[in-house]
Amino acid sequence: MSGELLLVTRVVGCIVNSDGELLEEADLYDGLICPYSTVAICVHKMKMKMKRETEKLEFEWENVESLGCDEAVFVGRSESMCCSTEFVPGYQGNSIYFSDDNWDMMDIDYSFGGHDNGVYSMETKTVVKVEPWFDQIQAEKIYPPPLWILPKLV
Repeated sequence: MSGELLLVTRVVGCIVNSDGELLEEADLYDGLICPYSTVAICVHKMKMKMKRETEKLEFEWENVESLGCDEAVFVGRSESMCCSTEFVPGYQGNSIYFSDDNWDMMDIDYSFGGHDNGVYSMETKTVVKVEPWFDQIQAEKIYPPPLWILPKLV
């Protein structure tokens, strides 16, 4: 994906259970905390072409089904980036790593936030949640939300 301009869109379910499944309004009861959760991610890349008749550039978005077996994308509040997993052990290729960047929900008086962190597999179209690093965090807001820091590879 080197040199490509990508549009990465997260599909967020606003009312989900602890397994990440969307709930119907009838499933809810008072006092239940229903955090938002990423349920899918869509990726598009920009294609540019010169229109011969007008000699103007045309732009269109093309759907991306795969990033490639050794590419990963990191998105969130910090700078988004794409990198090769070939030299970074432990990271999955063809995956999107996301951190919670829903500041609107965290800035208001909302009892849950900063928890929507995970890895989306472009191959299986599934989300694996990144578990909190200690148990107390599950009932509290994480503020500010985490961000990605990647080492510089030389």
